Amino acid sequence: MIAPVPPHGLGGSLMSLAARDLPLFFALNAFQADGNRDAPALGRIRDYLFSGSLVPSEVRRYLERMQRESQRALMDLVWPQHLWIRETRGLPTLVMGAGADALCSVPMIEEAARFHNVSPVIFDGMAHAMMLDPNWLEVAQRLGAWLDELKPAARA
Repeated sequence: MIAPVPPHGLGGSLMSLAARDLPLFFALNAFQADGNRDAPALGRIRDYLFSGSLVPSEVRRYLERMQRESQRALMDLVWPQHLWIRETRGLPTLVMGAGADALCSVPMIEEAARFHNVSPVIFDGMAHAMMLDPNWLEVAQRLGAWLDELKPAARA
């Protein structure tokens, strides 16, 4: 799980984001509602998605390719997830999060990890879009190592 929705859902996360950073909250909602791509809104979204180490030309390239999230998926994720995900307890799980994630904060990542009875892996200095971070290879390598650890268990 990379930057997973916490078991309590996104509702609390969104309210926490609104309390911490109202301009970002409004920029995300405007982008989601109508694809608002004006410079101030994109600047705020950039701060939400990407770490400061990503060069502006890459940020621009990624933001131009972004699409709005599925409204249905967002509505499903707002509510507590316990009923839907309880059957996943006990399955091999890796929970990874970013230390500078504005939406899925470290405590939320830790909550998801506790739900699955695992220790989270936190990548300091990264933001929400870890797979687009200049240090994305660290995330990929950690995932690869975890998958390699599972191989002997799968044969048993």
